[in-house]
Formats: sequence, structure tokens, C-alpha cells
Amino acid sequence: MATLLGAAPLVKDAALQRYVNQVGTWIAAQSAQPQLNWHFGVIDSPNINAFAAPGGYVLITRGLWNQLRSEAELAAILAHEISHVINKDQIEAMKNTNRGAITEELITAVLNYKVQGERLDLAKKATKAATEGLYIKGLSKDTEYAADLNGMLLAARAGYNPYAMVSMLQTLGNVSPSDSAVALFFSTHPSPQDRIDQIDSKIGDQLEAYANGVDNTARFSKIAR
Repeated sequence: MATLLGAAPLVKDAALQRYVNQVGTWIAAQSAQPQLNWHFGVIDSPNINAFAAPGGYVLITRGLWNQLRSEAELAAILAHEISHVINKDQIEAMKNTNRGAITEELITAVLNYKVQGERLDLAKKATKAATEGLYIKGLSKDTEYAADLNGMLLAARAGYNPYAMVSMLQTLGNVSPSDSAVALFFSTHPSPQDRIDQIDSKIGDQLEAYANGVDNTARFSKIAR
């Protein structure tokens, strides 16, 4: 999370940060790990993206926030990222794809008889490199599809219209692929249409009973104006 915040700090808007934390904390309270010390934030980046880190950290970009049309769409994004944290998706991805790089750094430290302080410094550098690699490469398509489905269930449990996930993806699908603001997002996620197709095939209308959940709120309209 420090790596991400080093690239783009939080937006300097206390009301916005408080609001996103209120929505995120409520959704996380309905999850399998409500006891985590959850933190949510909006980072000052024009790019359209969202990130999660182990331990209960979730960030969305200012660019993504500006695309949202309702509190339910915000809830859909936060629920998706919360699902990644609950499933430890980032931890598993870092273990599987970056183990070699981290091990190489540590072995080099040992073979060169580095003192403990220097060895720990190398370990931190390797972890930073692994983190950066993960957010550039992204998670697997299956992991993203699962987070969409689990996120819809979590949003419904929190009282939101779960199909806001679909409307949010439709909004993202309308952004031109040539727009640099979505370059990283499109390179690290399945296409919005593929994600919508997965939702249609796996969930369809099974959550229709929850479709009358919260869509928008006065507090969203006040913060977003």
C-alpha cells in the first residue's frame, strides 16, 4: 500500500475520504473478515483503476471516482476489492509469480555475507519490486471474475442493488480503449463485456430479489457534485 501511495497520494478532500471509508467499512462488516482493520481511500490519479492490498487496504483512483454515477456503483467496486482481500488473491499471486525474484535477492544477500540490516533492506526492495510487478501485471481473469461474483453477493448482503456491478462495467466499457486513463486497467483486467458475460452466465437473474436495494443516496450526490 505504501508503494501505491508513493505513486499517488490520497486526494486532499476529508469529506470524500470519510464517505468512502463509511461505505467501505459497512460493506466489509458484512464480509467473512469484519475484524480486519479496514482502510479505504481515493488516490489522486486521473487513471481509472482500483487496488487492494493484504490486511484490509482498498484504494480507488480519482479517475474512477469521477466515472461513478451512484453509491451502489461505488459499493460494487469496493465489494469487488474487499473480495480480493478476503480471498488473499494478492498474496497468492505474489507468492506464485514473484517467488523467484524475491528468493534471488535473498540468496544474493546470504552468499555475499550481508549483515542483517543490509539483508533486511534487500528483502524490502524485493518485496517492493514484487508489489509493483503485481499491480502492473494484475491478477488472473478467473480471479477477477470470481471477485465480481463475490462482490455482487457482498453488496447485496450490505443492502445495495448488486446489479450496479453491471452498470459500472457498462460505464467502463464505454470509455475508449485508446484513452490513456484506462490503459493499465484494460491491461490488468478482462474486458468489461467479458466480465458482464460471466455475470450473466453465472448469476443471471438469481439476485433479482435484491435488485430493489439501495442505488443512490443523498450523501453520494452531495459528495460527487
